[in-house]
Amino acid sequence: MVLPNSDINSVADLFFSTIEPLIERIEEEDERHDDHQHVNLLMDAFYQLVDVCQRCEHDQTSRDADGREEKPVDVTELGEYGMNLLVRFAHLANRHGLEQTARRIERLSFAFALWIVRHGGEINVLEPVINGLAQLANELTEHADLRVLYQQVEEIKSQVAMEIQQDLEQTNAQRPWRIMVLNHAIIATRTHQPNLMREAFKSLLDQLPTDAPEFFREGMVQMDALDYPDHVRAVVKEFHERVNSRKFLH
Repeated sequence: MVLPNSDINSVADLFFSTIEPLIERIEEEDERHDDHQHVNLLMDAFYQLVDVCQRCEHDQTSRDADGREEKPVDVTELGEYGMNLLVRFAHLANRHGLEQTARRIERLSFAFALWIVRHGGEINVLEPVINGLAQLANELTEHADLRVLYQQVEEIKSQVAMEIQQDLEQTNAQRPWRIMVLNHAIIATRTHQPNLMREAFKSLLDQLPTDAPEFFREGMVQMDALDYPDHVRAVVKEFHERVNSRKFLH
């Protein structure tokens, strides 16, 4: 399993290879079908996106080198545009029965999110990123890979737009911010690294206090079910006892 590469050329190359089945499927259909024109417009838009991202990288490198003061590209706005493009490609793939292609496009959303935050932008479209993260987390098994993924999630999580982080839609259990915070804590547990676990668990207490008691109760069940080592159990037990104490609950 290869972890995502946030270099825009790598993201673009992987995107073009990923959507080949979709292009072939659409080309097999009647040319009068609306999706022929639709996919061509989306492809033109994606080429333009890559071009602007490449120029953004070049401009940032040039400014760092010679100290020029030029108006930078709005990376947040560019990122939102790119995320919405990827979502539209994924929907198109699903509509044509290409679920695996759609899932691979969603995985690219995670790599593109890394590009956004590493170039100074915020994440305004989180749902496809979460879908891509879920795939990566499910497929990774090596502790070293999970540690890298943990740090990548931390990068993205810290740059999610504040209106999303405020987490006002409490009644929606599937809200992307909630899923990201929970998955971050789960990935930390799977690294078997107590320092990362404590870091993620403290964030969980701050960001999802109402979810914390059940998370750690379920965590204790998983410790036995999956035979986690003692040093991992100890951290989960520590937080389980803390959040289920009278002091925390009241």
